[in-house]
Amino acid sequence: MENAKRRERTAMESLFVYWPFLFTVGTAVIILILDPSPPGLDDPRHPADAMWPPTFDWTGAQAVFVLKNPLFLGTFFPVVLGVFCLRFLLQAELFVTSEHASMNWWLCNLFWFHIGCDVLSGYYQVMPVLTDLYKRMNPAHLEEQWHPLRQHLDAAYLLELLVEAPLAAWVLYLYWVGDPARFISLLLFRR
Repeated sequence: MENAKRRERTAMESLFVYWPFLFTVGTAVIILILDPSPPGLDDPRHPADAMWPPTFDWTGAQAVFVLKNPLFLGTFFPVVLGVFCLRFLLQAELFVTSEHASMNWWLCNLFWFHIGCDVLSGYYQVMPVLTDLYKRMNPAHLEEQWHPLRQHLDAAYLLELLVEAPLAAWVLYLYWVGDPARFISLLLFRR
């Protein structure tokens, strides 16, 4: 019975620590296989619900296209590398579980969600496939930057680029070096 409780605790701790990474991988898989322009929906002004049921590219061509893109590689693989490096540091008992979870959170947010998803896909619109999905989710993305229909989105994307991403890097650094200020950051950024 004690082994079952230990396994359950370990599974729950793993979920607690790695859920940001699982979410990151999930969104990356969507980019690799979800067809952003299904047949019959050539005009991206169609609402997102017109894409139901979703169509997938099972040929691998879209995945190869995305995996060759330096923007995707530059935002996704630092997360993968960072999560695995943190895992080995945790095994060396350099961080407690809650700090490991926080570092994964800040790492995934910094590289993938702030920069890869919102800044590169929403603001600059250069991330492969995800940019097309952003346009499907909100047709305001079809307008030029700072157009009245999308200025609220651009303001949020610039906030992420100029404030949230640098703060995420700072907090990640504070955890990395074990600075006591990392705990104050939890109070400042708690939602």
